[in-house]
Parts: sequence; structure tokens; C-alpha cells
Amino acid sequence: MLAATLLGGCQRRTSPGQAAAPDLATRAAIRDAPNWSRDVRPLIDVRCGACHGSPTAAALAPPFLGTFQDLRRNAMAALQAIRRRTMPPFGADNSGLCGHWADASWLSNAEIETFDGWVQAGMPAGEPTIPTAQPPPSPPRQRESVRLDLGGAFSPGLGDRASRCFVVESIGNRGPALLGLGVSVEPAGAVRQATLWALSARAVQAARQLDDATEESGWPCPGAVALEDARLLTSWSRNTPDQRLPTGTGVPLAGAKAFAIQLRYDLIASPPGVPVRARLDLSTGAAARIARFVPIESLEISLPAGQPRTQAHALWTAARSLELWGLIPSMNTLGRVLTVDLIRGTQRHCVAHFGHWDRYDQQLFRRIAPLPLRSGDVVALTCEFSTTSRTAAIKMGEAPDDERCLAQLYVTDQP
Repeated sequence: MLAATLLGGCQRRTSPGQAAAPDLATRAAIRDAPNWSRDVRPLIDVRCGACHGSPTAAALAPPFLGTFQDLRRNAMAALQAIRRRTMPPFGADNSGLCGHWADASWLSNAEIETFDGWVQAGMPAGEPTIPTAQPPPSPPRQRESVRLDLGGAFSPGLGDRASRCFVVESIGNRGPALLGLGVSVEPAGAVRQATLWALSARAVQAARQLDDATEESGWPCPGAVALEDARLLTSWSRNTPDQRLPTGTGVPLAGAKAFAIQLRYDLIASPPGVPVRARLDLSTGAAARIARFVPIESLEISLPAGQPRTQAHALWTAARSLELWGLIPSMNTLGRVLTVDLIRGTQRHCVAHFGHWDRYDQQLFRRIAPLPLRSGDVVALTCEFSTTSRTAAIKMGEAPDDERCLAQLYVTDQP
């Protein structure tokens, strides 16, 4: 009996270096865990592929995540970035604590759990799958599209060549209001951010003088367009390629003799010295609600140098009842956090929060639903900066090393 017992024990042991076979529960967990082919690849294609590449497209920004091997190599860094909400880039906090935003590229909690589960399971590849057919896109709303060519190509570079302004002559057969803006670029991804203005006759003359003063097309404009009588129409970033104004609203184009566009270039996607050609796709048409931009800007003269955390503030009071549909935030390279609050009586509510500031993420951020503003409501703007890299006070202005604290509120009158 003793011999039989010892023999049975020896038979149940595994030989040195041989792993024990997983039990049924373990095998089931492995089978049900997220894998690359079924769960992770579709997620990466939709959420990350536009910037980080695919098997058929190069990456506009490192690292390349378009294959199983490349994502596996960068999985821990990718997981950390999506947990911190720094990737995919969007800018506005979409947690619900400070509103909900259209076009938000944040991964949902369920998507983050899928990616995390895949990493925890050892990043299994899964069985090869055939991509499912995508449903046809819904028909676009009725609007006219006007393509504007900026003329000759411009070769961006460092310093004042990292951004450029161009004057675009007036267009005919356009709708009465701007409804959206897209930017087409060759090479792809070479422009990260753009802002569009309507110009009066006097502003057109000033813009042409600036253009004529340079040998190349356009003129340097590291800050805003800085033309008197220029009227802001919208702001676009590569994060939202088809930038539409809030549904049912539009900015009037009446009185626009021409347009000015500021382009901020991506010197990683398109290295310095490479000619870049850009075209604008303006969507125009009738708008049920006429909108305008109301600026809130800090007028503080300067920021102290050498500070890990310093702030600038601005207030604006609504003179009548309005609806707030969105906003364009603006800081420069030292900006870290921008917050917009609504103060009503003794109550203070967060309207928008940008906790991972990147000046290239600047665009029109659209609320899911408009926020009613009453007469007497105060909108408070707070901008936080880190100035440890500077040894002299930082001016507020339009030069490359200046700073700004600005929010352009997109509002309509209440019906």
C-alpha cells in the first residue's frame, strides 16, 4: 500500500521545468480574456489609428501602434496614457464633472477595462479575424461645402516659421453662415491646429500689406491674427478633423470681404523644410440660431518667472439671457490648466476644465447641450502656468515667448 501511494504521488508530480496544466477555471479565464484580434485591434483602429498608424498607414505621431507586435511593445505606456486621459488627445474633461462634450475622443470606462484586461491576461493575440463591414455613413445634413486653396506651398520650420497666417480672397455662392471647417493638408498631418477669421475691407488691406512684406506666401503670426476688424469664425484642430459648429447654430458671414487663416504646423509629422500645401473646406448654409464669440481674457501685465505654479484670472458678466454652446480656450506653451466656472449668486459650477493643456489641441469645444446663462451670471476664467523655465517675467501678448489666458465663449441669444 505504501508503494502504491508513493507511486501515485510520483505520477502526479510534474518533471522539473514542466509547467502544470491549467485547470478548467484558468483555461476558461484565458479563453474569455480580451485578445488582440477580437477586442483590442478594433479599439486601436478607431481610437488611435488616425495618429499612431495602421498596417496600411504610417503614424503621424510616435509610437507606431498599427500591428500586434508594436502595440505589445508599447502596451504599458499606452495603458498609462489612456488611464490618465492624456490619450487620445482631446483637451476638455469629459468625465461629466465639468460638462459633456461632442466629439470627445476619450476612451470609455468599458474600453479602458478591455485594454487593461488584455494587458493583465498577458496580451494574447487571439485568432485572426476578418474585419466586419462597416455600416454606410448617415447622409450629411444639408449644407454647402466651399474649398479654398491657400495658393503656393509653405515650408514650415522652427521659431516664427512654426505658424503662418494667410489671406484668402472672398468666395461667391456661399451660404449666409459658417457651419463648419475642415483642413486638408499635404503631406498628411502636417498641420495640427488652425483658426479662421472674417476680414473687413480695412482688415483685408492690412493683411495684404503683411503678405506683400514677405517673399513667401503668408506672414509670421505666432499669436493671434492681430488684424483690426478681424472677426473670429471658428478654431480647428487635427483631433476633430471635421469641425462642425453646434447643430442649428452658425456664425454669420455677412460683411466678410475675405478670410484669414492661421496654421500651426506639426514639425514631427512633417519635418522642417518640407513644403506643405493646405486647403480649407468651409461648410456654409442657413442657421436657425445666429452665434457669436465673446472673449474673456486676462489683462494681467505679466507672469512671474521661476514659479512651478502661477495663475491669471478674468471675469465676464452676462448683460442679458444667453445660451453657452461651447468655447475656444487659449494659452501658450507655459500653460498647464485652464478652467471656466459659472458663478450664480453664492454657487460656483465648473463649466469646462482642461487639465492636460496642449496649445495644439485648441479648437471649438462643443457642449452636448447648451448651458443657459442668466443676466448677471458671472463666468470666471482661471489659467495656471509653470514658469520654471524662464528667468524673466513673461508678458501677455502675441510674440512667440509671450503668454495668454483667453476663452472665447460661443453664445446665442435665448429664444
